[in-house]
Amino acid sequence: MKKTTTTLAIAVLCAMSAGAFAGSSTAPVKWFGTVPGVIPGSDIIITGANKGDVQDGLLMVDVNGSFVSQDTVTLESHKYTPEDTTATPATPAIIGDLVNATWSLQNVAVIPGSYDTKNIKVSFNNLEVAPGADLPTAEDVVYLTVKHDTENADVVPGEQVRVTTTVVATTAA
Repeated sequence: MKKTTTTLAIAVLCAMSAGAFAGSSTAPVKWFGTVPGVIPGSDIIITGANKGDVQDGLLMVDVNGSFVSQDTVTLESHKYTPEDTTATPATPAIIGDLVNATWSLQNVAVIPGSYDTKNIKVSFNNLEVAPGADLPTAEDVVYLTVKHDTENADVVPGEQVRVTTTVVATTAA
C-alpha cells in the first residue's frame, strides 16, 4: 500500500508539472557590449556628437528579417594632436576643432550570417555609400543609418541582429 501511494503521488506531481509547462512561454534575455574607443590618425580623430563617445545605433527588425535604423549615429572629425610621452612634462592628447574629412565605408559585417552583406545599405547624410567608396563631399559631421529592406526567411524570433561597420575619416585636402 505504501508503494502504491508513493507511486500515485509521483504520478500526480508529474501530471501537475506537465500542465504547468504546457502554457509557458520563453524569451531570450541578452547582454552584449563593445570595447569602446577609436583608433586616431596622426592629425585627425573620429568622435561622437560634441566630442563624445561614438554611440551604438538601434535597429528595428521586422519579423520577416528586414531592418532599418531606429536612429542615426553621429560621427564628427576633429583635429588631433597625439599624446607626447617624450616631452618633459608629457603632453596629453588634444582633440581640437571640427575639421572637414573625406569619409569612407571600409566594410560591413552582420550577424547572423544568413544575411547577405551586399543587401545592407549604409547611408552617410542620407546618401548611400558602398563598402570601399567615399562620401563625395568633405564633411566635418556625418549621420549614419543602415537598412536591409529584403526579407530573410532564415531568422527566428528572438534572434539578435547586429550590423558592424568600419568608417574611415581622412583629412580633406
